[in-house]
Amino acid sequence: MLEIRGNISCCMNFHAGAWERDKTAGWIEQSDTQKSLSVRTSPKKLNPRAVHLDRTCYSKNNSRHNWDTTMKFLLALIAVLIIAALIGLSVMGMMSKSGGAPGLISGKLSQCPKPPNCVCTEFQIDAEHYLPPATYSSNEINTVRKQVRSAISVSGGELLRERDNYFVATYTSGTFGFVDDLEVRIEPDTKQIHIRSASRVGYSDLGANRERASKLKSLLEEL
Repeated sequence: MLEIRGNISCCMNFHAGAWERDKTAGWIEQSDTQKSLSVRTSPKKLNPRAVHLDRTCYSKNNSRHNWDTTMKFLLALIAVLIIAALIGLSVMGMMSKSGGAPGLISGKLSQCPKPPNCVCTEFQIDAEHYLPPATYSSNEINTVRKQVRSAISVSGGELLRERDNYFVATYTSGTFGFVDDLEVRIEPDTKQIHIRSASRVGYSDLGANRERASKLKSLLEEL
């Protein structure tokens, strides 16, 4: 048994129901201002088990409080990051509304830049940016042009302009309004239809332009 002689005074902050007092060991006085308890023991014997339980309970309550504080901080941080990402995507969507397709260079579609958000059938530089051109068998160029217009409309594009065998269209995403440019060039000599689909902003398009160009190619090869 633990025996304490003399007067011992200590003050601990804890929940009122957390302590189990031995009535033979002393008495408890509560402070009205600090919401704490002042424990004073008489020179009688103090129940060591009660002291151990009191300290264990205080430690658990303190650990639980620290864990709750940490979780609240992490949730707040995640919320801030999500909001910042949404704002950033919205701004990029607005930025993509300006600009346009690069156009023909020496009678061909422009080569894709390095970012993986562009697909073009004109240049077989690497597999990431290349897609084989569509082919057709019709001898009527007007029929081919009509099919190009139809394929753009069916795939969700908006045809902006058409000049001879060259077409320019845009595609707009539904969530943040990202605008992508599509260019189509008909090559009557080889009976090929070249396609270029590219994003105006950002780095990766998560495969959106390749998927669009592949779908357009399938529609055009139905000729």
